[in-house]
Amino acid sequence: MPAPASPRLTGRLWTVRIVPRGRPAEGISGLECSAPGCATVANERHRVPAQARAAALAHLAVHARQAGAAREQASCRCRSEGCAWHTTPGRCGGQVCLVVVPDRYGRVWRLAEACARCVAAIPNTRIVSAAAPKPTAPGTSDVPPKTRPATVPEGFTAPDTSGAPRQRVTPEPVPMAVPETSPPPPVVSPASPAPVPQARTEKALAATAPAVPKPLTTPSGKPLLTAGQAVALRRLWDYLASRRPGSSTEGRLLALLCTPRAARSGQGAGRANLLAQDLTGLLKLTDPRAAVRDLVACGWLRASVEEVMAAAKVPVECGIPDFANPQAAPFRVAKSARSRLSGWCMRLLSHKRLRKQSAGVRLVAAYAAAHAASTGVGEVDLTHLAAACQLTAEEASAVAAGLREAGWFTDVAVADGRVRYQLAEEVCGFAEAAPRPPAPAPSAVRKAPARRPKSPIDDRMPLDERLRLARQKLGRGLAGDVERALGCSLCVDEGVVNHVPEPQHLPRRLELTSYATRTALSGRQAAVLQATLDHVARTAPASGPDVRLAAVWWGVRAIWCGELELSAPRLERIPVPGIATALNELTASGWLRADPDEVAATGDDEPALGVIPDLVGDDPSLWLARDAATHLGAWVRRLLRHPMLAEASSVHHLVALYLTAHALPDRRVDVPLDALVAGSAADCAVQVEAAVAELHRAGWLSQPPATADGLLGTRLSETASAIASPSPPVYEPLGYHPADPAKYERGAALVDGRQEDMARWVEDYRTRHGHGPSWRILRNAHIDHDDPMRMEPAHSKAIASLCKSGWLVGVGRPYGLRPGWRYREATHLATTPRPEC
Repeated sequence: MPAPASPRLTGRLWTVRIVPRGRPAEGISGLECSAPGCATVANERHRVPAQARAAALAHLAVHARQAGAAREQASCRCRSEGCAWHTTPGRCGGQVCLVVVPDRYGRVWRLAEACARCVAAIPNTRIVSAAAPKPTAPGTSDVPPKTRPATVPEGFTAPDTSGAPRQRVTPEPVPMAVPETSPPPPVVSPASPAPVPQARTEKALAATAPAVPKPLTTPSGKPLLTAGQAVALRRLWDYLASRRPGSSTEGRLLALLCTPRAARSGQGAGRANLLAQDLTGLLKLTDPRAAVRDLVACGWLRASVEEVMAAAKVPVECGIPDFANPQAAPFRVAKSARSRLSGWCMRLLSHKRLRKQSAGVRLVAAYAAAHAASTGVGEVDLTHLAAACQLTAEEASAVAAGLREAGWFTDVAVADGRVRYQLAEEVCGFAEAAPRPPAPAPSAVRKAPARRPKSPIDDRMPLDERLRLARQKLGRGLAGDVERALGCSLCVDEGVVNHVPEPQHLPRRLELTSYATRTALSGRQAAVLQATLDHVARTAPASGPDVRLAAVWWGVRAIWCGELELSAPRLERIPVPGIATALNELTASGWLRADPDEVAATGDDEPALGVIPDLVGDDPSLWLARDAATHLGAWVRRLLRHPMLAEASSVHHLVALYLTAHALPDRRVDVPLDALVAGSAADCAVQVEAAVAELHRAGWLSQPPATADGLLGTRLSETASAIASPSPPVYEPLGYHPADPAKYERGAALVDGRQEDMARWVEDYRTRHGHGPSWRILRNAHIDHDDPMRMEPAHSKAIASLCKSGWLVGVGRPYGLRPGWRYREATHLATTPRPEC
């Protein structure tokens, strides 16, 4: 009867990790051991990575001496970990070995009991001891006999290049470094019972460790810069090029280090902490006192030179006035992005390729890495590079050529005022991360059409709940008529049930759409904005840049149907100087149909409606979906309120808007100078050229303007290109179907001659009920029909013709129909143009 099998024991595991200690800039590492109660490595500190790896091996040697030989009954610990230590699939088997397993970066070292087959599959494994094999019959071993490859010095094996299929091997014990005062226990080899020779010293074993690559990633394995963080970093360089803090390269290098620390959006904005070690150890400035004094003298930094140089352990808080007010800061970043940008600067400036270089060389290297694509290829403007790095164009060109000899570039060329380069593979990790792979193609199987979503507002809900959901879906400005319609007692007496329409028929609030997180324009929005600017330049009165900017503001908001809402609070929020005067000018000329007195007396709850007759119609060049049109209006507001343009005049705003709308995906802008003069309502071309030059100095443009053959050429900066369209303009709208003239003619024929009567009926209905009628109620009162609950296409076209011709307004506003400007003129209610206007 065979003896019962011995119970399997769980394989043992000790893990030693090399972890950073203190500030990352100090480069100090410590050890952490997974053994319970193991506190012998808690106080160890190492500045050299090789010393930290040698200490980790020495500590594991102590555990190996205490553990003794591998146990025959132990199970494979690699299998317990899911065989995650090797990539070659296979089945566990063979004798149990006590081995040392390092990770690929040399940061984690394990001492574990694993089987022979896993040991053969794990790279860079060292065998400490092996358990005695079980006695088996000749020729029945579960591990095939091995074929030993050629040995190389220091105990490693060379790869087999013979081309023969690789066979499973039974590893022989390889000595591990243990303290010389305690010899290792004898190990029984499957081939010979001779003891293992004396182990090598820890120093010799540390020298045999494999070369550990240093990937340019965060400790968690993420890229140093995401695409969004790279955009923020380029804005930082645009700020340095326009603000130009300091008069020396060392002062500019210190400004590069301090800017991401101060550019925060919350608590601590405008403050940067500095240590003396930052200036002498990290930046290695030749004269740190002069660098600090340079930034203090120009007013960019508020700090005491002596306090900064005496800060050994406790950092000194320095003030940067440009970022003290987050609302007026040149740019802002979130807390997590600020930490990543600051770490990127510290890691790049301390790289071994730049550690001993001058401040100008490190600035150019950092600028090139920040503007490179994920592949390491980059192209920058030489003038902008020189301005950002406090160098002349000749010095910047010479430094860029010298970076190739320093190993930072593999290829570099300077021509036509542009620098084209390729980062070395070793430093490509400093560039922005590669874009995410595209989503997989949808399945070719045709899916059933999704059901039409139902409105979350049910007529059986309590009135308070229905009103709350209406305000949530429509916003305060559009929910006023709906609230009055839902609570109208006259409608209840007449048997009319008012409800909120389906979501797809509502003008949704911007924050509830896909445009809520989008900053840049789409190709179609850029084309519509160009057409709007040209349309306003042709039709609006040329009464000055302020009036033209107000016309552009209201024209963008009236793109969808030619209507816009006006109220006194809205006028105060428009970032246009002299907006009340501009309103009087535009209404007096007839370009905008509105009553200025009525606008001044209304609020946001019940705004007055204005109409731009030139935008009412079916123009394909101005066709845009409702959500896209709302986002375009918000985009114009964001541009006019940009920190770089906060104190600019109306001419500067119009020129910046025109250039950004006409920018190509590569940030290049080529526009006719006469069209730019007409679009900005400037006095002459000289005024426009001066405005473009001022935008270049402010950092909105990265290339000085050049005029040739009537064309003005320039290039947007990274800050401006972040909100410009990243794709070419789409002049042919997708999904646009021209209106059928025959349908509109049939609909207009149904109400021909009764337009004024229907508009007067709507006015009376609104006076009695407090809200406008629905289209179905208006149709039932004036057009012959068969089914009172069903709207026929011809009936919808009839009411739409009233709105397009100006007899009614309120398209897109639930229960918002009211008389239009044509009815006001017919009944002498329109405002007569005043002579003083």
